Amino acid sequence: YFAGARVFAELNTFDSLTLPRRGIALHASAEGRLGLKGEDRLSTTWRGAGAAAIPFDHSRRLVLLTRASLEGIVGDHPFYLAPTLGATQLRAYHLQQLAGEAAFVHSSDLRLDVIRIGSVIPGTIGVSLGLDHGRVFGPSITGSTWHLNYGGGLWWSIVDQLGICASYFRGLDGGSRFTLEVGPLFANPGF
Repeated sequence: YFAGARVFAELNTFDSLTLPRRGIALHASAEGRLGLKGEDRLSTTWRGAGAAAIPFDHSRRLVLLTRASLEGIVGDHPFYLAPTLGATQLRAYHLQQLAGEAAFVHSSDLRLDVIRIGSVIPGTIGVSLGLDHGRVFGPSITGSTWHLNYGGGLWWSIVDQLGICASYFRGLDGGSRFTLEVGPLFANPGF
């Protein structure tokens, strides 16, 4: 058991929560916790993250969405509180596959609206190409390996409120993952 507190600040100017075509998002937070029940563990987690959606044309059909995040932990802590990478940050890896005292990740998606539908069920169908890189740091981490993965997908945004995406990502060090997602597709800035 732990007792703790968290403070954070966020700014999000994305023009759409499901399919952002322009805007930025920023996040900063710190969380402190103290172990209870005889555990005298005190630790602090800090995090900073940012994202930007940058359109390349007037009609906003070609958009670059880029996200970066840095997270760390200080103090005596159990392994399950360590910063992790995988799944949503490094998309060719499994959830929480990499862990350390600090974690950095950068992801970019180049998204193209192929078809915009205005009748029956309005929405947008498109393709995206993505590139992620990141690593974890800490005294128990040997080597200086940066993990890089790339991939792409097909997506459909229904009424610009609900999204469906099928994507495949492959890591340069061998991992690969196919995902099918439902919900906000590109609006998650990573925090």
